[in-house]
Amino acid sequence: MAATLWMGVTTAWGQLGDFSEFGLGGLGTGGQKVTLSAEILPPQPGGSATLSITADILPGWHIYSISQQKGGPRQTRIQLAQAEDYRLTGPFQTTPPPQIRQEKFWPGLDIEEHHGRVTWTAPVEPLGGNPLSKLVVTGSVQMQACANVCIDLDLPFEARWKTAGTTALAARAHQAGQSTIPPQVQQVPPAVERPTEFRAANVVVTGHLDRRRVTPGEKVNLTIALAPLAGWHVYELADRLPADKFASRPTLIVLDRRAGFQAARPVADKPVVEKVWQELGGKIDRYYQGPVGWKMTLSAPSQPGDHRLSGYVGFQACSDAGMCAVPTAARFTINLQVGQASEPGNLPVKFVQASYKEVGELAAEVPPWDGALLAAGTDSADDRQASGWRAIGRYLLFAFLAGLILNVMPCVLPVIGLKVMAFVRQAGEDRSRIFQLNLWYVLGIMSVFMALAGLAAFANLGWGQQFQKPEVGIALAAVVFVFALSLLGVWEIPIPGFVGSGAAAEVAEREGAAGAFCKGILTTILATPCSGPFLGTALAWALVQPKTVIFATFASMGLGMASPYLVLSISPGLIRFLPKPGAWMETFKELMGFVLLGTVVWIFTFIREEYRVATLALLVGLWVACWLFGRVPMTVGGGGRLKAALLGGGFALLVGWFSFHWLVPGQEWEPYTPDTLTRLRDEGATVLIDFTADS
Repeated sequence: MAATLWMGVTTAWGQLGDFSEFGLGGLGTGGQKVTLSAEILPPQPGGSATLSITADILPGWHIYSISQQKGGPRQTRIQLAQAEDYRLTGPFQTTPPPQIRQEKFWPGLDIEEHHGRVTWTAPVEPLGGNPLSKLVVTGSVQMQACANVCIDLDLPFEARWKTAGTTALAARAHQAGQSTIPPQVQQVPPAVERPTEFRAANVVVTGHLDRRRVTPGEKVNLTIALAPLAGWHVYELADRLPADKFASRPTLIVLDRRAGFQAARPVADKPVVEKVWQELGGKIDRYYQGPVGWKMTLSAPSQPGDHRLSGYVGFQACSDAGMCAVPTAARFTINLQVGQASEPGNLPVKFVQASYKEVGELAAEVPPWDGALLAAGTDSADDRQASGWRAIGRYLLFAFLAGLILNVMPCVLPVIGLKVMAFVRQAGEDRSRIFQLNLWYVLGIMSVFMALAGLAAFANLGWGQQFQKPEVGIALAAVVFVFALSLLGVWEIPIPGFVGSGAAAEVAEREGAAGAFCKGILTTILATPCSGPFLGTALAWALVQPKTVIFATFASMGLGMASPYLVLSISPGLIRFLPKPGAWMETFKELMGFVLLGTVVWIFTFIREEYRVATLALLVGLWVACWLFGRVPMTVGGGGRLKAALLGGGFALLVGWFSFHWLVPGQEWEPYTPDTLTRLRDEGATVLIDFTADS
């Protein structure tokens, strides 16, 4: 279940209440999220009595510290009732100290959270000669408790004198200036000594690696554990999301950056429980009862140095009664040093909030687990290196075949058709010229593949992920549309041979180096939204490899796509098998123009809905601009064509500016997080939460 926020709606947050009446699993605020207890501890020799207030927090929930800085989550405040029989002689101290984390919505601000139990203590002394044994301190603690949602709490307390029967533990702890919290809930050692915890959706997530340092190729185990709240469970581990959107969301563990690691499929430490829901037509749920951990065997990279492994764990927690929390996810990272010696000991995993929907999309793209490569045994370093080279060779071959197959994908066929027309014109020309033009075309292809490799290696963008940004899809739709208008004769692209219209001047009849290079670029750009056999396998594997392997994979794919043209340039005699030049070429060119218009329609499918009308208006503006430019014959001097280009371009820019300022909704939806909700409420904004069932 996904949620988004929208600001500026007139429905007041107070009218929405706490969601409990809607019966949304995991969102209701029923039940005590925080309970308070308070007492007055006896003074020690030379000291004063201590007011102690303890908050016990429900697992999966947290509150914020009394020292939380402004501009972030809501600070916890302790309010004491006015009284004349006592006074505090010092500020409140917190035990244990809050956990510090960062949140992207409040850059540079430390978010101070308490989980489990926290105690606030302050020195107190009676006034007016009142005895301590009769002292009563009352007040309230105002706080915000957060899990999947945040709720404001104002909890009263009453602290009385701790009788002489107080345990020795409390007295000793007070004397030593320590917390009175029992040992089992005392503050854990620093994070470097324990797995980092991530709490969300009634589940505590932990993880660790069982080695602090490894040797090249050494096998090491990564453990990811989920501990649901009592009476709750998480679902069976799966490699992909189920096709049924209404099915329970499985647990997903995905590695997105392996950095040379090989990884076997995670193995659970307990069996799966099956439950049949007869009232739902025999629907079967497969889940783990109680806490569960998965062990993933890794093979360390062969290159020494610091290596960063990262991935995601996505899950949904449901109660045994059938109530479910919102699916959520955490991104985990771990830095492992590969060196000359191995060092035992647990290395903790660090977690940050992530989106379950994004994890599901990523799971469909990642390569299969390397179970065969990680079979138990003691392979030698030479064997591991040979196995690694065989894997690289196999995936580079897949990449080459994927690039070759891209030539027949529907999104690039129009440009390929124009390249075939260029080959037809080249029949009978000088062999060196044919080789030169095809080489320029290949360089255009390779330049885009190298740019994509850079995005994959340094920005972690996979094949086609650029089109998740609306501006990229809009720009591509505009380029393809004006190209289609050129093929249909509305205007002529002023690059020799780029379109090859028979109506153009003679300078455009023959393909030039610039035209060939631009065709190669456009062909590859049009190919990026497409997919085909071997493509997903090769790229998913490459994206989790070192940067050099990523570039090699994209280069292999580019060579695969360019290979037919390299063959034709080396053996120009093959061109004689193509049809002879004639009037059919003009008809074919215009037909390709209509095919490109269909490509524009297809591009619209991955442009976000709120931008489609504005994009369509922009295309109309470009249509007028191309028409104005096309009205000026190519025989007219450069001044006339420049004037037409400036006039048409200015008109298109004006239409585009007005379109995206007036036809696009002015208020953006934000992804839901509890901290975002807290921030907006602290700012006094009116908030609407929209729940859907698409993740």
